[in-house]
Amino acid sequence: MRHKQIIACHLASAVVSLAVGTGVSRAQAAAAAAHIEGLGSRYMTDRETAVKALVAVGADQQKEMVPAIAKQIEGGNWLTQHAAARVLKAYGPRASAAAPVLEKAALAGLKINRVSRVKVMVDTLAGIGAGGMDAVADAAVARLSEENPLAVEAALTALQAGGKTAAKAIPTVTKVLKGKDERLAASAADALGSMGPVAEPAVPALTTALGGDRVKVARSAATALGKIGPPAAKAVPALTAAVGKDDGPLAGQAAKALGAMGQSAEPAVPALIAALGHQNDFAADNAAEALKGLGQAGVRGAIGGLRHSNPDVVVGSIGIIEGAKAKTAVDPLVKMLKHKDGRVVNAACRALLAIDESKRVAVMGAWGGNIRSTDEGAACQAADMLSKAAAASSDAGLRRNAVLALVDALRNRKGALKRTAIIGLGRMGPEAEPGAKLIQEVIYGKEFRNEAIEAMKKIRPGKPIQLKPKAGGLGAGASDDLGLDL
Repeated sequence: MRHKQIIACHLASAVVSLAVGTGVSRAQAAAAAAHIEGLGSRYMTDRETAVKALVAVGADQQKEMVPAIAKQIEGGNWLTQHAAARVLKAYGPRASAAAPVLEKAALAGLKINRVSRVKVMVDTLAGIGAGGMDAVADAAVARLSEENPLAVEAALTALQAGGKTAAKAIPTVTKVLKGKDERLAASAADALGSMGPVAEPAVPALTTALGGDRVKVARSAATALGKIGPPAAKAVPALTAAVGKDDGPLAGQAAKALGAMGQSAEPAVPALIAALGHQNDFAADNAAEALKGLGQAGVRGAIGGLRHSNPDVVVGSIGIIEGAKAKTAVDPLVKMLKHKDGRVVNAACRALLAIDESKRVAVMGAWGGNIRSTDEGAACQAADMLSKAAAASSDAGLRRNAVLALVDALRNRKGALKRTAIIGLGRMGPEAEPGAKLIQEVIYGKEFRNEAIEAMKKIRPGKPIQLKPKAGGLGAGASDDLGLDL
């Protein structure tokens, strides 16, 4: 009852503050206060509604509401605290006034070994940019040597709040990292990573954990080494080996960590190039980002990657080259226009257009040929890119050839490529007249009829569209036209 009275008092104060401090109407201020009260509802739907409404208010209103929301953390139950913390985290630095309350809640969770509560409060402190919380770190360090695993895990989680004391715990946390409990070891790696560069003394232990057979610990170790950054450069060989692992999250975190190492990660370029073909997208994407960060060393590796036997690696390498607009790769890219894999051809075409406009004729010829690829996805992509490039070109010959290639696809192919060809011909406008008869036949059918009608509007602007065959067959009897002068 005491807490409800305090909340009611703060809600009344919030109404006044909002109305006076932000200029909103008293009714709007009262609605906001009601949402703050809704954070304490026993029903999840009510709490979710309150969170969404409070996050959506204007920045000037947010700051005024922080004291009342903080009170929900100070005296509410766990569900209320969690909802209020989400709102404060969304407010970011505007909620900095709530830092003492969040710190107190983290300490309370630590005292009773509630890992989830500690994590929420620590994450919220980080979200509002509160900086290192020495009191939390002090309490956590004191509990690291306890025998209760929950107490140790809660302490490791609390250390992620930072603080000057946290760095002093590195030897103890490193000991936990080396311990037999896999869950605690992973949490220890997370705690070390949160300390950033000051955790350099733990790099040897993290490197060992990275190469161990405990996958969860290895993933956390890779993440931690990335957060430590260049001071962890000695781990580059181990990270390079991890990039080649089948485990996608591990390979991805290792690649991301290498990206944080700066130029000291150059020896890892071959492994990163190979990882472009990893079956896990997270790993492949992080490998690409790491290569981009390595500048010319990454580009040189990507040019070499064009010779790789895995088409995924080749496509990824082309992406690196395109991003860097590397003119030194033009000749190797031209050779890729004859690659047997349609995806590679399309990627090379796109990169060449981005790097060297003089290759447009060769590129559009390659796209035209790639439309005949047995890989429907590659053929559709080629048809789409060909029509877009042709529509934007001032070369009448190129546009005419593009139309002929699209007409050929419409006449001889089915499924998604047929649809793409129809849309592409529509994009070409009146110049696509050679395909009008075929598109008219599509209109008479059911498949892709809408796309064909839209294409015909562009190919024959201002003319009625015949929706059904004339009685007695094409060319005879009355027409059934779309009754619009388009």
